[in-house]
Amino acid sequence: MKHILIFFIILSFCACGNVSNVKKKKKIKDIKSLSNQSFTCVKNIEPQDIGNFRKFTLYKNEIYAFDSKSKIYVFDMKGKTLRSFGRKGEGPGEFKFLADIMPLKDKLYATDSSRKIVTFDLQGKIIDEMKTKNRLKALLHKGDDVLYLARKFKKDESGKRGEFYTKLISLKDKQEIFECKDESKINAVTPDGRSLPYPWFPAPFPKRNLFLSSNTGDLYRLCTYEPAIFVWDNDHFNRIDFKFDIQRRDINAKDKEDFFKHMEEVNRMKYPQKTRSSITFPQKTEYFLGAINWDNNIALIKFKEILIISPQGELIKKLALPSNLLPQNYFDFIFPEKRMVYYDNKLFFFDEESYMLSVLKIKEN
Repeated sequence: MKHILIFFIILSFCACGNVSNVKKKKKIKDIKSLSNQSFTCVKNIEPQDIGNFRKFTLYKNEIYAFDSKSKIYVFDMKGKTLRSFGRKGEGPGEFKFLADIMPLKDKLYATDSSRKIVTFDLQGKIIDEMKTKNRLKALLHKGDDVLYLARKFKKDESGKRGEFYTKLISLKDKQEIFECKDESKINAVTPDGRSLPYPWFPAPFPKRNLFLSSNTGDLYRLCTYEPAIFVWDNDHFNRIDFKFDIQRRDINAKDKEDFFKHMEEVNRMKYPQKTRSSITFPQKTEYFLGAINWDNNIALIKFKEILIISPQGELIKKLALPSNLLPQNYFDFIFPEKRMVYYDNKLFFFDEESYMLSVLKIKEN
């Protein structure tokens, strides 16, 4: 048997200093990691049976993850495989392309991007299946109410072109409660010279809308180009501006070349000048790349650090990420919220390709 998933603890971790650009003068806590534990390796999974992991989460001291083969795995906190269920297919409990999982109230909800939501018990037994009209992206909850994010294409007035939108929909009554434009893809000339009627090329330094279900039952929205938190209140999101300065920088020529280099490596093709010149870059980078829950607060993920902020927009802590956990290329650090989870005073950091899970035990000064 080959060892597929390796758990290890980072032995040392540099804490950052106090933050200087805070509008309201208050003491910002330093964070350190101090840990010297060992975990056994996961066994009993053959390499050919497992795909790249797409996301993981923790619930009641168990790790839930799913891979590119649409299979769900459950591990204990020391890496031992407890059970697995789901697979590629179109039958009950099967998925064409598994997009997200969410444990809630002793159930596991799983979304198929091809318009299906499956509810399992925690042992993998199917409780319910539901078809949806739109393609699914993610699962959320507001209190005990399950919500899902769906993607829909809307044509413009000409009927020949259009844009993608993200819809937030209640699972219980199928009612749409919020909608925003999906700007993760942009229009560009294809390598063979065509102009498609829909955005298809991944946006450089994308303007992403992130949704978080808090541990207290609240629902948040964050936009990577907005220095603010949007908190759901009855029927709309209220904006709360950050009460601190968050930095971003100008995008330069090297950034643009690094972006195309990354895209060509990922897609294994060379983009011609007509495609490159059709892509518009923003002037500045995002304020942050992703966000996760941090107890009752929110952690904003930047390329080399994490900012922990309160739901009121105040900066509480600042944590430098160790360089050995970070990719060398900025553009390899996409969707970081899918590879990080904060749980029980530990930060879990997962590498989807190497199956390595780093566990940082957090200690505050």
